[in-house]
Amino acid sequence: MPQPAMKHHRKDAAQRVVLVIDDEDSSLQLARIALEQLGFVHIVLASDGTQALQAMDRMAREPDYVLCDIFMPDSDGIELVNALAARHFAGGLVLVTGGDTQYLVIAKRIARFHGLQLLASLTKPLQAGPLGHALFGAVEPEN
Repeated sequence: MPQPAMKHHRKDAAQRVVLVIDDEDSSLQLARIALEQLGFVHIVLASDGTQALQAMDRMAREPDYVLCDIFMPDSDGIELVNALAARHFAGGLVLVTGGDTQYLVIAKRIARFHGLQLLASLTKPLQAGPLGHALFGAVEPEN
């Protein structure tokens, strides 16, 4: 059974670390801008799951949030969700898609099966409003 979501407040954003994974540079930059609008300053960008895991290995502590595109050509989001579960990732997870909803459903089921804190599934391009609700709001309802 999934654990309750971490509840952070906007005022805490500057102390939180966010890891964003997407193979499209424009999507990474839009996510960075949305996160900065929400007050985040510690934002790590990775272009695939392999780079993301390497970045996590270099971090002093695990990120508070991971935002992950689920459809990437090399190391995709489903592989990353499994890797996060194997690492016992305790932060919040936001899955992002450009429109492949079947792949999104699979990724959500896997995240929930492993007990990861799935905060939301969002569509590209990421915008500050929905992203802020995901990061500072409640866990996404199961469906």
